[in-house]
Amino acid sequence: MKDVLKKLFVAVLLCLVQTAVCTADTFKGKIVNAETGEILIGATVRSEINPEPGWSMQNSAETDSTGCFTLDSEWEGRIMITFSMIGYKNSRKVDYAYGPEVKDTTDLGTIRLQPTALMLREVEVKAKVPRITMRGDTIVFNPEAFKLKEGARLDELIKKLPGVQRRDGKLYWNDKPIRLMMNGKDMFGGDQILEQLPADVADKLKVYDRKSELARHTGNDDGDEDHVLDIQVKPGFLDKWYGDIEAQYQTKKRYSAALTASRLSDQDPHMIYAQANNANRYVDKTIGSTSNRNIDGDGKSQYGSYNYQHNWQTKGTQQYTSNRFNISANMGHSDGWNSGKASTETFFPNQEHTFGVKDTYRYKHNLKPQLEAKLFAYTDSANTIDVKVKASYEKARKSYEEKSASYGYQPDQFAYHSLKEALDAKPGDAFYDRLITRDSEYESTELQQRGLNISYIWKHFIGKKGSFMLGATPT
Repeated sequence: MKDVLKKLFVAVLLCLVQTAVCTADTFKGKIVNAETGEILIGATVRSEINPEPGWSMQNSAETDSTGCFTLDSEWEGRIMITFSMIGYKNSRKVDYAYGPEVKDTTDLGTIRLQPTALMLREVEVKAKVPRITMRGDTIVFNPEAFKLKEGARLDELIKKLPGVQRRDGKLYWNDKPIRLMMNGKDMFGGDQILEQLPADVADKLKVYDRKSELARHTGNDDGDEDHVLDIQVKPGFLDKWYGDIEAQYQTKKRYSAALTASRLSDQDPHMIYAQANNANRYVDKTIGSTSNRNIDGDGKSQYGSYNYQHNWQTKGTQQYTSNRFNISANMGHSDGWNSGKASTETFFPNQEHTFGVKDTYRYKHNLKPQLEAKLFAYTDSANTIDVKVKASYEKARKSYEEKSASYGYQPDQFAYHSLKEALDAKPGDAFYDRLITRDSEYESTELQQRGLNISYIWKHFIGKKGSFMLGATPT
């Protein structure tokens, strides 16, 4: 009897689960450019339904790589669906959703979004050259189908790709971070060098999802994948130097000069950066990072970096990540300073009036050379090694000086005195008798710091079963 009840309970539970999962009203459709008919990838679909007065339920979805979408509704009532995308006018449709009681799919057909006037001016689609083509799961953009100004850089072209945005200095596609690649290899220097390269270097731009190294070995999707923007370079544009030289001069206290150069290559890319300025800016650029900040209230700096990488492939590992060895050497120097002056007048009823003056000055000096080397390589199709070595040195010196004085006065007989007069006053002087406080402080610190970090990892892939690894970080 217990077994019968148990089986009955399981059957009822399965029915309930199946009902909860399967019953939902679904809307589907496809979104395209009203002018050209091309699919719009990453367009937003939002629904709003009011099952009861004063109660609003919302849901959203995005179009996939084919421009299609599906949107579920678990509530019954009049539903308004809004279709939108940057550079296009919004469109709306009103329908009725039957909620979880009805398993139904409503095909809204093809939604045509009208480009805004700005989009029509900026983007010109050539009749003989399709802007987007599909190759399996890969979206291919044709650079020749986008209107660009003469001499445009590669970053300007990439910004025009539908669904691509730049936020906080990083590229995103459909709100997901982009992994930049060039001819199927990780792009040396990342998106830092996009502003240096002419848009003409790009033959095709491919967008696709790249599975993790483990998934490619085992054939099992682990859900860990990257959104890749793969730049296919035209023949003749490789193994050449690209860059910029900038110089500005205003006064002896305001000058700025910078050199940026990159050698585009599948096997041996280089990146060089150097700058000097007296405009209170400290800029550093390496393979994987860049920063640009104020030094202090005022300051000057000099910085230089050299970065090199060698790429190669172990026989039998062409479907995996390529081997690479890179080295980065950089050194930065900066001096910053800041000064301030303040005066304070204090007066209260039945109390002595006082006047205070204060001068402050701070200075900081920093010198920081650094050397970093990384190696990632397949020894064979089942084993990889990953070694990182970083050596650094930093010398910093800071000083702070503060001088202040306060004294009493009678408003009808008062004469303002400088801080120097207050500090120089001696016993017997008329001004000395009015002094309340005077102070002079000086503080200086110096720091020297050396660092050496080493880490290495050996990983072995066990067919379709997974992988295991051994690693260490000596200290």
